[in-house]
Order: sequence, then C-alpha cells, then structure tokens
Amino acid sequence: MVPLIQNGVGAALTIECVIDPTSHAGVRFVPFAPRVQTHTVLAWRKHRLQTPITTAFIARFKPHA
Repeated sequence: MVPLIQNGVGAALTIECVIDPTSHAGVRFVPFAPRVQTHTVLAWRKHRLQTPITTAFIARFKPHA
C-alpha cells in the first residue's frame, strides 16, 4: 500500500499505529478531525485447531470482551 502512495498513485485510510509514519519518506499521515471512532470485533471459528500465534493473538484481546 505505502509504495503506491509514495509513487503518487493514490491515497489510503489506515488504523493508527498499524504503519509507522516515521519510516515512510514522502508519505503524510493526517488524523481525522473530528476523531472517527468505530466498534470493532474479532471473530474466529469455534472448535477449529489454531496455531500458537493465533491462540496468543486471541488471548491478547479476549480479556477485554
């Protein structure tokens, strides 16, 4: 995504902290004003074998449910 922006092909919306703005020369990150908030959910299949990384990822957010 970032190379397309750096080459002037387009623009993008991203979630804050997903892309490090200091590591992309020529790309400007502008926050929305007023701030945009959304409700996000994490969903996965029940009773499906999960990799250790998937299990850790789910565990990271599950206590907040």
